[in-house]
Amino acid sequence: MRRSLLPFLFLSIAACEADPLTEIVVVTDTDLDVPEGIDAIRITASDPQGVSQEALADLGGGAERPVTLGLVSRQGSGTLEVVVVGERDEVEILRRTARVSFVRGRTVALRMDLWEDCIGQLCGADRTCGDHGCRPVAIEASELVDWSGEPPPAPDASLALDGGGMDAGVRPDAQVPIDAHVPRDAPVDARMPSDAPMPDAPMVDAFVEQCNDAMPCPETDSYTCTIDRCVEGRCVVELSDAACDDGVECTSERCDLGLGCVYQTHDDRCDDGVACTADRCDQLEGCVHQQQHTTCGTGSYCDTTAGCATAPTFTEVYTTVIATRCGPCHITNTPRSGRLDLSTQALAYTTMVGVTAGCGAGVNTLVVPGDSARSLLWRKVANVDLCGSRMPRGMVAPLDEAQISLIARWIQGGALE
Repeated sequence: MRRSLLPFLFLSIAACEADPLTEIVVVTDTDLDVPEGIDAIRITASDPQGVSQEALADLGGGAERPVTLGLVSRQGSGTLEVVVVGERDEVEILRRTARVSFVRGRTVALRMDLWEDCIGQLCGADRTCGDHGCRPVAIEASELVDWSGEPPPAPDASLALDGGGMDAGVRPDAQVPIDAHVPRDAPVDARMPSDAPMPDAPMVDAFVEQCNDAMPCPETDSYTCTIDRCVEGRCVVELSDAACDDGVECTSERCDLGLGCVYQTHDDRCDDGVACTADRCDQLEGCVHQQQHTTCGTGSYCDTTAGCATAPTFTEVYTTVIATRCGPCHITNTPRSGRLDLSTQALAYTTMVGVTAGCGAGVNTLVVPGDSARSLLWRKVANVDLCGSRMPRGMVAPLDEAQISLIARWIQGGALE
């Protein structure tokens, strides 16, 4: 029987008292139908030492919404990883993750709502699907609001959750996903799309306002690349392109009188000479080289330095990784083993390749030939876009980078038997 989540769960991460109270109140709700779409919300909070505490809200049983969870630091500081999971019939549907630090002497609220359009969305390492598409797991202090005793209102997620704001995917090498997500509270300085022409702005523009030593020019804007100066009794605005330098080699930048800093991307500056990669300039990340495994043909994958290379065989994957690291637990078709029987090589292949996973309400496939980023097997061992726990689970050491890469390259090569 499921237990209902108490109004507040107190998680102590230190031994001494602090005054006033230092607390984070996690607030979560969902736009999924209850109980047809979701019947429970599970919240887990863990500290860096691995100490964790969990609570479950039985929505199907009438648990109050939004669900709130109070986390207290007696030390007045510390960082927690908070994971909110939506379940249906005790199977994970979607999750959202946050890495958040206490603010000494304050009780703050952190909203972590579960949106239907986040089901099946992949965001990559250290990112999660949130209110406006994929975002970093890390929560900035400026995103937290003081707890007033009542949950803060849920944000309007419709701007990004209509299918246009989600990241398109992740690189199969588990690095930063390729997206151009711009935060909702973006600074005044603007970034122009790559096909937009650079504006022809004057270097100096004069105001009719007069000035002198006793009456300096007022700041007329908030741009970091403009300087209001008094020149011969008149206020003028000087534009500095150098103040807009973003350190990204594949962008050009200049200061615009009406927009502030504007940037233009140049894909031609990112050519890495590898035929199977798609090279482009990202306004925030710089040069991005996306592997195009399908251009290499079945049985091969795209290596970012060597180009097309021969993919490993499933025999190598099974004998090197699965039999030794997975087989000891996944030896029977039972709920305890996730109904994943990997006791023989032939059975392991037919059980995983192209098979829908039980985790995620049918949106996950264990192995998607040619696409490791969407294959739950790789995501589970690489700890990226998890559905359920990372594997191997428990106290067992995770796979090393070579073993994870072996699985990825086999899948990218078409997951041949």
